[in-house]
Amino acid sequence: MQPLAWRTFDRNPRHKRWRRYASLWALIGAALLTTPPALARSAEQAYERMNAALAPARAVLSRAYLAVWLEDEQTQVYEALVARKRFEGQAKTTVVILEPEFVAGVRTLWGSRRPDGTRIEAVFRPVDQRVTEIVPVMPDDPLLGSNFTRADLGFVPRGALDLRLVGERQLNLNDTLVVEAKPRDSWYYSRILTWIDTRTWLPVKREYYDRAGRLWKRAEYQGTVFENTPVLIRITMEDLQSLTRSELVMSHVRLGDPGDDVLFERSYLERAKTHLQKALAEPASQIPLEPPPGD
Repeated sequence: MQPLAWRTFDRNPRHKRWRRYASLWALIGAALLTTPPALARSAEQAYERMNAALAPARAVLSRAYLAVWLEDEQTQVYEALVARKRFEGQAKTTVVILEPEFVAGVRTLWGSRRPDGTRIEAVFRPVDQRVTEIVPVMPDDPLLGSNFTRADLGFVPRGALDLRLVGERQLNLNDTLVVEAKPRDSWYYSRILTWIDTRTWLPVKREYYDRAGRLWKRAEYQGTVFENTPVLIRITMEDLQSLTRSELVMSHVRLGDPGDDVLFERSYLERAKTHLQKALAEPASQIPLEPPPGD
């Protein structure tokens, strides 16, 4: 039972209106305190901006090293030349493998489509001396025996996702948005959590969960901004179940110019190696970065 003083206060119509307004302002205040401004953005918008940062309008050319570890033992290192850009409305990536010898010279272009819209993976092998098409493109196939899949690295779209904005978090001194993605075709991952840097819109961290809902893999990213273009310089992927890890490191990066757009055309794939070697030999617009893994 309410105290007498409160019952008297409650019967006064002016006091009732005051209570309604006070309750309303309390709810508004609580919402302002618990919902940071960044949360007004949708999960779809955050993911769209991240994908745009990963495949910028200006080509990013780099020399990359992919290292694979089994527990603490390094088992293989691949050296490659990489070009990436949003070209003709698609995120496209061209990779030319330099080492090891058994795959040296193989060129691959991801992001192309046939006229009917079918995604293809265009591959040039020195032994064949021609470009062949691989269909269908499998986004969750491991890349070169590493812990990365093609979709993990953004070479191939993952497919339909149900996105949810989890919240805003501080991670490694970065302001991030955490987005949960649930693949509608969940035969590989059941869900993926991504921490997205709100300054560069590059991912900072990702957690991948298996079909049983257990944490499977964890990825950490290091990036920078060069000439107003976000650039990833290191990605580490750990498989927490098999105790293996892989690391992708860019030894240096050069931003491209319109003349480099030919790198994203299927007909130019055979000449991509010579083009990238020449472009990356020029000192202009390069970012000095860390040595490759194993050095």
